[in-house]
Amino acid sequence: MRGRVTMVKRWIIAVMAGWMCLILAACGNQWPQPSLEQDMDAAVKKVINSSKGTGQGTALFRMNQVARFDWQEVYVFGPDHDAQEIQDRMGLDWKEAEEVAERDSVNLIAFVKEGKVVRYVLHPTDRGEFEDLNAPRNPGTAVFISEKQKNGKWFIKPVNPGGHE
Repeated sequence: MRGRVTMVKRWIIAVMAGWMCLILAACGNQWPQPSLEQDMDAAVKKVINSSKGTGQGTALFRMNQVARFDWQEVYVFGPDHDAQEIQDRMGLDWKEAEEVAERDSVNLIAFVKEGKVVRYVLHPTDRGEFEDLNAPRNPGTAVFISEKQKNGKWFIKPVNPGGHE
């Protein structure tokens, strides 16, 4: 009898653990992604290595596979944009633009949902410089490739030069 009770307890624990895993998987996209900067660096490095022929996988960088949280648009700014220009292009009154503007060695990558910046990354250009995008991209159109410039630096640019307004 005692062995049977232990077996039932183990079975209940296993079922509860399974349910917890399902709940966590279902809610995973709703929780913050504390490693976004590291994930962005790793993805840029992977697409550059793929372009060089030294990496594994595709030479495409899909932003929706890196930014695993809920967002509707991504804006990419090259170095040296002032706060007003950032706010004007996004059509938002974003207070943090003052803090992140006019940096000469980083790209600002801002993720927007429902008219608010939900996350942003300051990506160092010495690890691969993103092309300054004039129009935002959505999760389906934010796909990039890498291209080596004449000066030897790597440039991350969109596969499709369009975007959406």
